[in-house]
Amino acid sequence: MATFVPRPLLNIKVLFKSSTDVTDAICDIWRNTVDYMCGNHRTLRRIYIEKSIDLLDTKVSKLNGMISGSWWETCGGIGRCGRRWELIQAYSSNAVDFQDILFAVQSCAGKAKFSRRQITFYEALKSPMEKLCQATSDLLHLCLESCKDGSIDDDEKEEIQEAIESVRSESIMLLDAYAGMVSEQGVPAPGLSESSDHVLMVALMSWSRGIRSLAEPWLQLVFFFDVIVASCCCYLLLFCLFSF
Repeated sequence: MATFVPRPLLNIKVLFKSSTDVTDAICDIWRNTVDYMCGNHRTLRRIYIEKSIDLLDTKVSKLNGMISGSWWETCGGIGRCGRRWELIQAYSSNAVDFQDILFAVQSCAGKAKFSRRQITFYEALKSPMEKLCQATSDLLHLCLESCKDGSIDDDEKEEIQEAIESVRSESIMLLDAYAGMVSEQGVPAPGLSESSDHVLMVALMSWSRGIRSLAEPWLQLVFFFDVIVASCCCYLLLFCLFSF
């Protein structure tokens, strides 16, 4: 029996911790980058940001390997461990999809010259950018936390929905602050190829929208094994009805 239904081994046991490490690393990168770019001079923090983004790739590769290696430990998604695996797999595959955005962030932090124009730009947007970054990080952690016990209850869904609305609200606030700065101060809004001042704001907006896209279907997530069980029950019921 142990051959067909093995006990959970190392991979599935540390899967949540590895997912947490990746999530913490992503949120830390965004928080440090926003704080650094909203400063007024170059510091060694840019090196920390660059190294953190480089190390993230290793952490993501390790996590993906654990996810692949732990599938058989759940016997194809059966039981609580199977649901937990499905949730973490769905979460991780979506959460790290936005890793490429961080390369733009890495370049932005590394090349920042902190000109007068850049300092003026980020002074006006610092508060809404920090709030959007925090709201998005909170939403990401809520989605991850819901994976821990292998189920998403109504309270968790309500918290996630509130966090989604918070991210949407903070996104609007950032856009309003940007529009107000442009109209009041006459700061030009060039394309990304003409100035790197706008790269971080656009990247942050893209990331927050992407995490919202992860969280919204999260509320209607259906487990593969549950679908199989439900289908089997329906077929069994129909068989019984037509047999008599």
